[in-house]
Amino acid sequence: PEEKKGLVRIFLHELNMIYDTLFSVYFTTSMLSGAMAAIGFSLLGMPYPALMGGIVAVFTLLPMLGLPFVFIPMALYYMLQGDIIRSLILLVFGVVVLMIVPENIIRPHLAMKTSRIHPTLTLLAYTAPVFVVGVVGVIIGPTLYGFLLAVYRTIIIRRKDKPQKDAE
Repeated sequence: PEEKKGLVRIFLHELNMIYDTLFSVYFTTSMLSGAMAAIGFSLLGMPYPALMGGIVAVFTLLPMLGLPFVFIPMALYYMLQGDIIRSLILLVFGVVVLMIVPENIIRPHLAMKTSRIHPTLTLLAYTAPVFVVGVVGVIIGPTLYGFLLAVYRTIIIRRKDKPQKDAE
């Protein structure tokens, strides 16, 4: 209907802004993880730290599963070489600095700064669906979250506009 076109435009505009922000935040977090990995690998004295940081950045784009495919084989290699300390440091570095910090601190903070999305909601949107529906939840969670947030914002905008139309 003609009278609903404005409402649909508002909804699609909000949806576009939210999905664009979620993608940008996800991509930025992956690149920051790669940079942190390169710095950490360099401090650990590993060969080709920049290349390995780039690999981490790419594998971080694969939710939940990607990153361990990088640092766990590296830790196993050093353990087989007899360098147990470096292997353990690499495991702790991978889990804490490359997985926990980006997912629980950097990503929610970026989402809050760029799109007025509360960090707790962003954290829940990325993590809770994983526990409910598994790895597919990494895709379903942010998608559903963005859709529901766009609906909520559209309703809020509509309510703000409605008193003005009633006054006319």
